Amino acid sequence: MAKIASVNFAEGQEVREGDILFTLDDRAVRAQLDLAEANLQRDRAQLERNQIELKRQTGLAGRGVASAQTLQDVTTSVVVSQAAVRASEAMLDNARVNLNYTAIRAPISGRTGAIALKRGNVVKAVDTTPSVMPLVTITQLRPIYVVFTVPERYLADLRAAMAAEPVPVAVTIPSQGQAPINGTLSFIDNQVDSGTGTISLKAKFANDDDRLWPGQFVNITLTLGIEPNAIVVPNAAIQAGPNGPYVFLIRSDSTAEPRLVEVNRTVDKKTVIASGLAAGEGVVVDGQMRLANGTRVTVQPRHARRLGRPR
Repeated sequence: MAKIASVNFAEGQEVREGDILFTLDDRAVRAQLDLAEANLQRDRAQLERNQIELKRQTGLAGRGVASAQTLQDVTTSVVVSQAAVRASEAMLDNARVNLNYTAIRAPISGRTGAIALKRGNVVKAVDTTPSVMPLVTITQLRPIYVVFTVPERYLADLRAAMAAEPVPVAVTIPSQGQAPINGTLSFIDNQVDSGTGTISLKAKFANDDDRLWPGQFVNITLTLGIEPNAIVVPNAAIQAGPNGPYVFLIRSDSTAEPRLVEVNRTVDKKTVIASGLAAGEGVVVDGQMRLANGTRVTVQPRHARRLGRPR
């Protein structure tokens, strides 16, 4: 256990990776470091002494003065001293690591939350108690990620789009009329949620202006590609019939004609037509309940719509 000696930041402050957030009381650790350094110096001195003695005994043995047993004993003493030096070096490294732990640094750059423990509180190196809160929570703001889900039927299109080029993603914040915030799709989950039939995605945003905030709810627009020359009509033009969706086409003689169409998808207030209509044809968007094949219609400028290609 150790006591918090100082808190070096304020709640809500922006910090950078490596900044010292908390400093713990390091007096006991520094004493262990001093002891480890002293032990290492002692063992190195003993090793040097034994090496000198080994050199002397080797010379004496070469002249037949020293016994083989004495030389063997000195050689063993050198080996023991070398092992003692390695052990002392390891103890010194361990003491330095423990001293480094007394300075708690920011693991990432971001904004700090509320400080759970203040100066003078006692903390443990390892505490698995469920009720124990972290000293502080740092939330990354730049870049920031938005997590959302889409139906699994779009998975093949998503994978193909990501393989071709970065997939643009735009988010808007509800109740705010500001311009959309642009980012890119960065992650597709490796499995589909069998319970909901959706797949989780993640988009990355630079967020240099801090408009996005962790935990915030946003609306997502994911663009998988641009379809040129698509035929679109207002949603109000599409009618549901026993044979499928249809529209009332306006003939050149101002009479109505029901026409079956194949709907591709709906985007905002427009419906993309896969087949059944051609560019330039007019459709009825109001009063379809009073129409039948051949009914004469009057085009009102305020309600008239022309099929066309989006610009």
